[in-house]
Amino acid sequence: MVIKMVKYCPKCGAPNEDDAMFCIKCGSPLPQITAQGPQVSPPSQQPPQQQFYQPQQQFIANQYPGSAYILSLIGGIFVILGGIIVMAIGALITTFALGIGGIYGVLGIIWGIIIIVGAMRLKSNPNNHVTWGVIILVFSIISWFGAAGGLFIGFILGLIGGILAIVWHPPMYHM
Repeated sequence: MVIKMVKYCPKCGAPNEDDAMFCIKCGSPLPQITAQGPQVSPPSQQPPQQQFYQPQQQFIANQYPGSAYILSLIGGIFVILGGIIVMAIGALITTFALGIGGIYGVLGIIWGIIIIVGAMRLKSNPNNHVTWGVIILVFSIISWFGAAGGLFIGFILGLIGGILAIVWHPPMYHM
């Protein structure tokens, strides 16, 4: 009785006769089995997998929604200016009541400051762009109460900046 040994190709895993010098499937040279040398163990039962290039996407560092930041920042400045004007007019109209009408304009200044802070946080923490976009959007709308909408210009700029911040997607590159 003759026992035949099988030699497995280290490249493709195909079984070959023990005296073969090259793989019958892929043609790669096979290791020679000697009486003293170790036998090549069969590879796993799964066929070798082909390696395909899988591009990985990563965020580009230090990117933020620039247009949303600039528009929101300028919008916040206009809201503050509108608040100052409303405060001055309110104080003049109510001079007989110690200028209590100016308090309404102080709200406009506060709204403008919140819009500017939202724009600054949008730049420093772009991962939370939706949150800061909503804050900018809401306070741009509220700016009609106390700042006359930032002379309308602040409202429009804040509105567009907030929307751009909400819909912004970080740019990616392929590795």
